[in-house]
Amino acid sequence: MALLILPLCGFSCAKTSELLERFFGTKATQITATYVPPQEQPEVNHIKTPEIVRGIYITSYTAGSVGIDKLAAAAKGAGINSFVIDIKDYRGNLAFAHQDFGDFSPQKPYYDIEKITKKLHQDGFYLIGRIPIFEDTYLAEKKPKFAVKNKSGGIWRDRNGLAWVDPAAREVWLYNLKIAKIAYSAGFDEINFDYIRFPSDGIISDIIYPYYKAAEPKEEIIKLFFGFLNRELRGRGVPISADLFGITLWRDHAYNIGQKFLDALPNFDFISPMAYPSHFPSNFEGYKNPADHPYEIMKRTLIKGLEIAMAKNGATPEYKKEVLAKYRPWLQAFDMGAIYNREKIFDEVRGTCDAGATRGWLFWNARNVYNFNALSAKQTCD
Repeated sequence: MALLILPLCGFSCAKTSELLERFFGTKATQITATYVPPQEQPEVNHIKTPEIVRGIYITSYTAGSVGIDKLAAAAKGAGINSFVIDIKDYRGNLAFAHQDFGDFSPQKPYYDIEKITKKLHQDGFYLIGRIPIFEDTYLAEKKPKFAVKNKSGGIWRDRNGLAWVDPAAREVWLYNLKIAKIAYSAGFDEINFDYIRFPSDGIISDIIYPYYKAAEPKEEIIKLFFGFLNRELRGRGVPISADLFGITLWRDHAYNIGQKFLDALPNFDFISPMAYPSHFPSNFEGYKNPADHPYEIMKRTLIKGLEIAMAKNGATPEYKKEVLAKYRPWLQAFDMGAIYNREKIFDEVRGTCDAGATRGWLFWNARNVYNFNALSAKQTCD
């Protein structure tokens, strides 16, 4: 597929100006003036989304390491057909260099994007590029005007020492859109968005937002961003997916982070709830240690989200099928709360299938240390 040269004014320019004035209280300038379209790239043949995605998460470091070939071989042997690879690392550092990044191009890129996508395509993997959005220490430090601040005027940090950028800053939207388009045109088959929310961990009461106005509900900001991605990417043929907290499927609530399942649902090709059993609190839904109940937690989370969606948008068989076709959850492939052996991982997949979500799943292990014998336990929902 040839490079898509997409206009960045996702709203009409007049509408964009109106929104900027509404949020910032000042006369807005045209946001298209801040963007220079990427130069032409070689034609890329994208792989179609597999009917059942069976993927694993890979850090940008691992993707650029000498061990990637061995990992790919082991994954393929276990029936894995997709890789979710970081386009930014956990601090927001870009994983690859590109002429259109300008001053943002990394001095020490993790990998050559065109070489790695070509190689992994030849190996038969569907490639999903992961972009953490508003948790971005690199951008916050490089462009402090976009950074979430503390009451002393410095850059606010979460409990892990990481910085965030203001979700209401439209320039931040454009920056990430540009990265997504470059990554897609260079070989990634789908773009996955994570940290599409306001901060939740750390001293939240100390936060000062440079752009966001407290009178505006946080969920309205995030909903607008969801729609922006839909128009600028999905609406132009680029498959996109969203990572959401697992708890967002249990209630139609924004949890003070602006992230709502029902707002994300119509705007993405796939929704990936991070319903890791270990991340639910003790005694959740009567389970003393939810990590010991992967089948029940996964199945009930997905069914609960389906029930909320149908209650709000119509309980027709057609709509039920539509919602289930968008589910592609993250499954726990790490030991926390319990040892996640073959049996527990099998139970997660079984819970996903029994909830009616048959389009696939993604395994998460932050260190990329996978038990491929366990991951191969169940490859379809048959």
